[in-house]
Amino acid sequence: MTNPSTPTNKQQALQSIGSMIEEFGITINDIKALQKQGKDSTKEAGWLNKILGYLGATFIFGGLCLLIAMIWGDLGSAARVLLSYGSGLCAFVSGYVFTKDDRYKNLSFPFYLISALLLPFGMFVFLHEYVGGNDSQLAVIIVFGILALQFTALFFKERGTVLLFFAYLFFYISIGAFLDKMHIPRDLIGFIMGVSIITFSLYLDKTPHRIICPFWYVIGFCTYLAAVSNMMFDLNIHGEIIGITISLTVMLLGWHFKKTDHNVLAPTFYIIGSIGFLYSLFDLVKNTPFLDLSFLAVAVSMMIMSVQIKNRALLIISTIAVIGFLGYFTDEYFADVTGWPIALIIFGFFLISVSHYALKLGRRISSPS
Repeated sequence: MTNPSTPTNKQQALQSIGSMIEEFGITINDIKALQKQGKDSTKEAGWLNKILGYLGATFIFGGLCLLIAMIWGDLGSAARVLLSYGSGLCAFVSGYVFTKDDRYKNLSFPFYLISALLLPFGMFVFLHEYVGGNDSQLAVIIVFGILALQFTALFFKERGTVLLFFAYLFFYISIGAFLDKMHIPRDLIGFIMGVSIITFSLYLDKTPHRIICPFWYVIGFCTYLAAVSNMMFDLNIHGEIIGITISLTVMLLGWHFKKTDHNVLAPTFYIIGSIGFLYSLFDLVKNTPFLDLSFLAVAVSMMIMSVQIKNRALLIISTIAVIGFLGYFTDEYFADVTGWPIALIIFGFFLISVSHYALKLGRRISSPS
């Protein structure tokens, strides 16, 4: 039997809520605080479940590795394959099972990670025990090619980001080994793979899977830069020119990270790129009358640019570069003349002026545009 005071429809429920709000003086802030408390407790529980899941997967993987190492010498070929590949396959299936349940979906990552480590190991064990041969490149092509297809097939079914990450990782390893087996120069392989990874990352940055883009940006640019620098070195291009080229590319990557809201990585690449660029440029023009003044112009331009892109790290480095150059310039051209004390005084005013200007620029960076 229904309680007479119990609301039976939406209108009665709203009236009951309204009367309770008036009776107990409940405000909208009280309701928001209650909602936030519920969300916070749910979030804390989610983090706890995730941490416990990761710890559990870590202990499982560590235990498997220790077990395999302890009994490996006493096992036959079939048992070795079953223990290594079978464990990886079980982890892969477990990861898939967890993706089907929203409550445990976050736990799929550690099990996919375990499978990505054990499956190739198990496949190499199978080839060693039953196939033999000394062609390691062919083994890498086969093993990682199969795994790339396996993870890619499941990705198109589940659309999981972690599946896409491992699928492309295995594809990258397999293709690299294939190109190397075809006796293509390794610098050219690095150039091709670097450009392809960067292109892939640019496309991926516009999808829901963009969380893995920073990793592939770094891998792609490092591969590309290593290949380009080796090519330039083989062509007897001056080392400073190579350094300037690479550093500008790193700064460009930092600009791209900032533009695409990867703000955690952008300052790192600005710092590395700007230091490498300024160091290479100074090494190129130092001790060359009049030409060395170009360094000052570039450093000041970088200070101005740091304001335009609102990057404090670039401002600090360019400011240090300007001060350092002024010290070099006065020592190079005024150290042996009687006006050296005056040059020091002028240099001091330069430092004060530069520091004051840098402070103004820093305030402009901090202020909203």
